[in-house]
Amino acid sequence: FTALFLLYFSANQSLVVPGVQSNAAPEEIHPALLPNDQNRIGIVSGHWGFDSGHVCAPELNSLREVDVNLRIATYLRDILTQRGYTVDLLREFDPALTDYVGLAILAIHTDSCDYINGNATGFKVSSIGAVAYSTEAKNLLDCLEDRFAHVTGANFAGNLVSSDAEPFYDYSMLDPYTTAAVIEPGFLNLDYRFLTEKTELIARGIADGIV
Repeated sequence: FTALFLLYFSANQSLVVPGVQSNAAPEEIHPALLPNDQNRIGIVSGHWGFDSGHVCAPELNSLREVDVNLRIATYLRDILTQRGYTVDLLREFDPALTDYVGLAILAIHTDSCDYINGNATGFKVSSIGAVAYSTEAKNLLDCLEDRFAHVTGANFAGNLVSSDAEPFYDYSMLDPYTTAAVIEPGFLNLDYRFLTEKTELIARGIADGIV
């Protein structure tokens, strides 16, 4: 995703030659990100600092969604930082999200503890917030879907995220040119062992999608 974005960014810059006046009509382009924002990524750890999210029954060790999300988000932050990105680890409804400017924002949530049916397993990805760069938004979703499935072997469960109330996916406060998405890496019920035992692998799959 970032490679595609930077290629798009480079292709849309005007070439100015000193002493030569161009007669070409100026192109209307979106505002460019500042250089220090081109590698800035925000990771929102779902429910962190707000509530517990889903809380599972004792037979699932009373597992809390907020703890699963934070473990994944922390690993993800460390991996992306090692790869040269500036990463902000953010709480749910973090004040820093207001007018947030960066290459991307990714929110991490996990799906329900309840047993729904035998098909309630796998990961979901979806765009959130305003979409100013529709191509970049699609690229991020496509890359997350492809890389996460490749790295983890998890089943893709679709683009409809619905395990939390709508306010948790309202990112209208972001700068409109910041591409935003949410990933739910699994269901706390059928994917319990995957979410609790493969946390670092999950984070690597997400990181590969972002990169």
